[in-house]
Amino acid sequence: NWLGAVGYGRYTFQKKKGQQPSGPRNNEYTKPLLQIEGEDTRVMTADQPLQLVARGRAATCSLLDPSVEGVAVLTYAWKVECLSGPCSRVPPLASLSTRGVASFGLDIPGDKLPPGVLLEFTITASQASIERTNTATVQVRTQVRPLAALIAGVSPRGLVSITADLVLHSSRSFDPEADVTGLAPSP
Repeated sequence: NWLGAVGYGRYTFQKKKGQQPSGPRNNEYTKPLLQIEGEDTRVMTADQPLQLVARGRAATCSLLDPSVEGVAVLTYAWKVECLSGPCSRVPPLASLSTRGVASFGLDIPGDKLPPGVLLEFTITASQASIERTNTATVQVRTQVRPLAALIAGVSPRGLVSITADLVLHSSRSFDPEADVTGLAPSP
């Protein structure tokens, strides 16, 4: 110690397989490190693609046996949970992602997520060699786009006489979220 005293003794330690470590050994070095690139909360419209990329690093703790091949291999699994909005319209994640759900990245093309939902995407990284996992989450809100009003009948030069009759029509207006709102164009 700092006074210069020395102690001697014999200590025996035994690791019990599958038991969570406690104290200073239960820190970031005893499990894989994992994070999702970008902001923890994102806002987008349903027509935009979504790309989530996770970065993981295997644990570097003394629980590892360096003689074991594949000791630092991580496996990934994504899942999604709908927190609010029209959750019944959220398709299964496996049908959304072009990369699947067992990779470090998740690619969802535009127009696959319904508008008006709050989704929580969670990735789990597992390191089988030491039976440890870690998770990271990101929340994604898809906004409902406003009506697209297309008005016709105005003079191309923008000038209209105050006494002129003017017919305006909005027959080409549309709701970009018609499949969710149920407002179909009238004939």
